[in-house]
Amino acid sequence: MTENKNKEIEKLKMAKDILNAIRVNLWKEFYNTLEREYGRQKAIELSARAVVDAFRPLLETTMMNHEIENNAKGVAELVRMFHELEGLQGEIVESSKKRAVIRERICPSQNNLPGDWCKMVSPAVMDMVCELINPKLTSYHTSYLTAGDNYCEIIIELRD
Repeated sequence: MTENKNKEIEKLKMAKDILNAIRVNLWKEFYNTLEREYGRQKAIELSARAVVDAFRPLLETTMMNHEIENNAKGVAELVRMFHELEGLQGEIVESSKKRAVIRERICPSQNNLPGDWCKMVSPAVMDMVCELINPKLTSYHTSYLTAGDNYCEIIIELRD
């Protein structure tokens, strides 16, 4: 029974990897098309907006179906859950109600999209997540894999 379960888990992991490769290539082609049509800066802006619009319904549904703490720890756990599904590898290195720090060490996008893309997309998505969970939450990035850093670091804080 355990052997069959392990085989099923491996099949699911392989399917997830295939879906993530398709997703990354889709965003890459979407971005490249926009860049050819509108130039680099406008392509980054438009694709960032598209990512936020695409993730909003998924985030809202997840929030309704899961009990999420409306603090920094809750946001970090939610973000890591989504990142893991997308194939990012990392961890929460600090976690409290007031402050949480996420470090992502491997990302499917890191060699496929320009560094500026993540600098617009990730903060916009994080702003949306924080606003949806608790307007007193803020986030900022200290580093990006796409910019050549060793990891992406996201800091989430709860203002008084």
